[in-house]
Amino acid sequence: MVKDIFFDFNSNTSYLTIMVDDDNALSEVVITGTRSKPRTVLQSAVPIDNIGVKAIERQNNGDIVQTLKALIPSYTSTPLTGDGSAFVKPTSLRGLPPDEVLILMNSKRRHRSSLIAHFGAAMNAGSHAADVGHIPSIALKNIEVLRDGAAAQYGSDAIAGVMNFILKDVSSGAEVQTQVGKWYGRNYGSETDYKVGMNFGFPLTENGFINISAEYAFNPKLARGNQHAAAQAAIDSGIEGVANPAMNWVSI
Repeated sequence: MVKDIFFDFNSNTSYLTIMVDDDNALSEVVITGTRSKPRTVLQSAVPIDNIGVKAIERQNNGDIVQTLKALIPSYTSTPLTGDGSAFVKPTSLRGLPPDEVLILMNSKRRHRSSLIAHFGAAMNAGSHAADVGHIPSIALKNIEVLRDGAAAQYGSDAIAGVMNFILKDVSSGAEVQTQVGKWYGRNYGSETDYKVGMNFGFPLTENGFINISAEYAFNPKLARGNQHAAAQAAIDSGIEGVANPAMNWVSI
């Protein structure tokens, strides 16, 4: 039987002490709460996310865009086949056009790509935005995201929000990361993808440094003409009107 419970909130680390009559009477304790520091600053007038390097490393995919989609609320990126958006991936916050999201690198504006989008959602057509898909994830120290409009402070390209990519400033040492994954498709066998990243820091005079990052990722090819097995079975059974191919995007 539980005899007494004590809480200690006077230090940086909180403690929970449970006193019982019998040492064997208490087999499991479940704590449904935490006082850890959240990544979202709630005291500010607008929501601000500060995503550290550990959160980035936990995302086991080779694409920085997919990593951002998993970490940042309201962040979307859809590759389109009608224009160069399959290579220069449009990114948006809160469903607004990609050129209304301000992209910063070390708090300085990142250059926009030469692509003007023509397809996709109506708000995406004609947009001209920066490409974040070529930023190596191993080069990032943290990511700051302002998830609300900031046009009054930054200009019209920050209507949807601001994303600030802070690069590592390590002046010595080296870091190597490798990721290997394998997935199995029901109709197309199995495929393996992998990523290799390296980061090096070198001192430069007494007050400077050079930090170099490189990353290589391999993903399975993307086929647009493969008929899905279920659709082919429907055609073989005599069902009319089945498109060929029934799926425009098939990872194989």
